Amino acid sequence: MYVDLSFLVPVGTFSTTPTLGLAGSWLGSFLSLVWSLACTHGFPSSGNFPCVVCVWAMRAGSKKILEAALRQYEDQEYLQLRYTCNTSQLPSEIASQFVQLDKDEETIAFLNKSRRNSGNICLQLLYTCVQILLSLFFSQTSINGLLEKGRMFVFSTKHLSLLLPSVSPALVLDIGSGDGHVTDKIRESFGVKSIRVTEMSRVMQRTLRKKKYQVLSVEKWHEEEVSYDLISCLNVLDRCDTPLTMLKRMHNKLSPGGHLLLTLVLPYQPFVESWASQAPPSEVLPLNEGDCWEEGVGELWEKTLKPLGFELMAVSRLPYLCEGDLNQDYFSLDDAVFVLKKK
Repeated sequence: MYVDLSFLVPVGTFSTTPTLGLAGSWLGSFLSLVWSLACTHGFPSSGNFPCVVCVWAMRAGSKKILEAALRQYEDQEYLQLRYTCNTSQLPSEIASQFVQLDKDEETIAFLNKSRRNSGNICLQLLYTCVQILLSLFFSQTSINGLLEKGRMFVFSTKHLSLLLPSVSPALVLDIGSGDGHVTDKIRESFGVKSIRVTEMSRVMQRTLRKKKYQVLSVEKWHEEEVSYDLISCLNVLDRCDTPLTMLKRMHNKLSPGGHLLLTLVLPYQPFVESWASQAPPSEVLPLNEGDCWEEGVGELWEKTLKPLGFELMAVSRLPYLCEGDLNQDYFSLDDAVFVLKKK
């Protein structure tokens, strides 16, 4: 059986250097030849794993070559990073509080690091193999924690200073901290000595404890006799089972005049991650999944946040970035950012 890979055409834009691209292409051709010879000499040809490996390697190499040829300018982005919005489509009270942010040096540094990691074929192949094994026992979040991959980027320290210009919190709670990378930025930006965190993944909990964060119970954090000057809840509401209940609890745990830093991916597409599946949440926010960004922001404010008694201090739009894989340098979702104050 001869595996003809000549039909493979690069799709999309990928990373990084011609050397890596040629290596992947040669590897694909070599594996294709070896498997063809093996089948010729009597090895069983059933099963698609060898073909998949050949296809993967060839596609990887082709994509690397194409990417290197197309990217002539270092700052050329193939994924549109959205920071602006049509303020005329927002309610006036929201439009007046819109804060324009941009792609700054920290964001560019994250993107460049993601490109380098994506271009490391050996590293990405290792990730893929190990991930297949770990998926039998762990959720995707825990796998990312074990492999130290899939790091997120929500905002930079500069973004935080523009969103919360005159806030000096003494006690902070970060809900759904993940590996603590974003929490680190909050600690750095505000010089906070005391930050408490919650996190579902036990793997991530260990990482957070190593960083000297106090990890609270995800079921009982709201029962503690303490109030917070700042609570951050970043891209959690669309992944938790009871988002409306969580919003009410966060409002209750803020001190008078305290702030909630909230981000949510729009369009709204909620699910709850379990060990090896995704389930619908028990509660859903009153948002239409097909809404454009401006409509989603308006609905979230009018139907949920405003009735809870929050005061709108700032709203912004940011790309929610995640480190990529072999096929794509990075992934980007559309985030709505709210800075809310307890009246």
